[in-house]
Amino acid sequence: MNTCGTAIGQDSAPDCTTPPASGMSDYFHIIDWYEFQLATVTLTGRIYSAIALTTVGQEAAKIECLPNTIDAVWTEQGPGADGQKTYVHEVGAMLQGVGETEKAARRNYALGKYVVIARVNGGSDEDSFQVLGLKNGLTMEQIVYDSKANNGSVPGRFISPTGGASAVFESEEPYNFWITDLATTLAAITALETPVV
Repeated sequence: MNTCGTAIGQDSAPDCTTPPASGMSDYFHIIDWYEFQLATVTLTGRIYSAIALTTVGQEAAKIECLPNTIDAVWTEQGPGADGQKTYVHEVGAMLQGVGETEKAARRNYALGKYVVIARVNGGSDEDSFQVLGLKNGLTMEQIVYDSKANNGSVPGRFISPTGGASAVFESEEPYNFWITDLATTLAAITALETPVV
């Protein structure tokens, strides 16, 4: 992420040509990795066109953040034990809210691993929605809160576990999620927020 010289703190925006704007919000979604393994999906090549969670009570969590701060990236790490390429997947953003409710939710997120669906660069085509962490899941890094910094937002990041012996990399680049057009795709992702009954 870049430093844009705005009221938002250092390393808070992936693109300084469109810096964060206060009073607005953006979002990405996380799905429990284990629940995603049980989901009913439609996959053509590398594009998901349907994801239906199947366990009663399960839902995707909507993570609110400042606009123009979502940064979904993947980095090749070289060959794994099997000689194949490996990747670190990462989604970072300036998360909104520093209240006790938001802090409690983030403490819970730090206990799990997730598949993340993130819209990149505000795009509106089949490459715009990245699905990261499919093979091994992404974990949330610990957040340090400073109520005087970043206009009430905090930097948050979901990333492939990369620490020493616990490193678990992804075996492929992210897949995509897309259904015919932008409105249909957004509606399908939003529908994942409704708990399965």
